[in-house]
Amino acid sequence: MLKSNLPVSQNPLYAPILLPSLPKKRNITNQSDHDRAIEKIAIINHDADKYVIAAHINWMNRGNPEKIGFVVPDLEIHDSSGKTFIEVETIYSLLQAHSISQFRVLNKIPHKAIIVLAIPSYIKQDKIDLLAIGFKNLGFTNLELKTISV
Repeated sequence: MLKSNLPVSQNPLYAPILLPSLPKKRNITNQSDHDRAIEKIAIINHDADKYVIAAHINWMNRGNPEKIGFVVPDLEIHDSSGKTFIEVETIYSLLQAHSISQFRVLNKIPHKAIIVLAIPSYIKQDKIDLLAIGFKNLGFTNLELKTISV
């Protein structure tokens, strides 16, 4: 076996696991919160006369949003300003490694990208504030974090 005295981050023998191949499955409740948030966002934008393509909920049989690298955003919204991609996360998935790897991809695209945090009614504000701080500390300059109640 080959060995190195370098730290892991500098070790040429170290190859991190590809996070896109390891998506974290949500439990039924979290998946339901996620899908309700997608539907709510789709309805709000559709009612504002925007063209909406939404994954997971079979929105108007329009298929899935455009794939960006390995990421298929939850929503793709078209209006007079162009395309906006939206990725919905739950309070349990926002700061997971798989989500962060998706954010890295969305942070580099030329279109507007928004991360929406689906918040159930029983979650306290201090938990939301901690999640927002954690997201901000990731340093994504081209992503905006918004919240939606589910």
